[in-house]
Amino acid sequence: MGTTRRLAVGALAVTLMLGGWAVIGLMNGEPGAPKAAAVGQAQPVAFRQGVVVAWNPVTLENIIEVDGTQFSNLPVLGVSESQTIKTGSIVGVQVVGDQWAIVGRWVMPSTPEATDAVSMLNSQMFADYVGTLEVCSNATPGDLATFGPSVTVPVGPTGRLAILATAMAVGTGNVVAGTSNSEARMAVWLSGANSYSPTVPTQQGVINVSIFGTYTGTSMGQNGPATIGVIFSGLTPGLTTATLKYQRTVTGAGSVLYGGRSIMAFRL
Repeated sequence: MGTTRRLAVGALAVTLMLGGWAVIGLMNGEPGAPKAAAVGQAQPVAFRQGVVVAWNPVTLENIIEVDGTQFSNLPVLGVSESQTIKTGSIVGVQVVGDQWAIVGRWVMPSTPEATDAVSMLNSQMFADYVGTLEVCSNATPGDLATFGPSVTVPVGPTGRLAILATAMAVGTGNVVAGTSNSEARMAVWLSGANSYSPTVPTQQGVINVSIFGTYTGTSMGQNGPATIGVIFSGLTPGLTTATLKYQRTVTGAGSVLYGGRSIMAFRL
């Protein structure tokens, strides 16, 4: 049998006859349960365009608006591209019979939307920075005058997340040589889909910083780097926020300040 192609305008969009099989494109339809077609029976196929009203990048729960009607939790084809989709994105929707599915984000080449989609696809690192030098006077773990730094990461199905956090601890005040000026603690806390609040230095994601005096009876300023590197595993997939927390654990003659604080999170 020969090959037949027919293009029409209106409800009947495309008819292809290939070796006895027919594929008919219809421009209208409503999503429903998939139906198995009998051998040789044509299934209507159409392509629609929708706008994302809501999108969860972890669970892929979604609300898509097509021609003024909103549909919840349409299936997603091409999951690897799902990280490029967000609220307001235009997506392609494929309709096969009564089954509707999202087939990816719709972008035009050489546009800001294309650049944004590619950037999101390549992004597996999340970072934040606070440069302000501020005193740590918390008796229990908490924030400094300026919150953070903090990042929110969609933990994937692997349940693994790597965190690298750094800061410069600065000790100031009159001290006795060789004695502890002050000691403070910095830790990575998790919230959201995962909760983790370490309070002792033996737990992962915690570092103690001690500033010692070098001259007796003089005002001193000693710098000490604080770096935390930790890989979390067994996490629950979902949006998880990693935040640096601070605590003054030993009170000496001076004070400890933190500045140049940064945090980076890597999805693994």
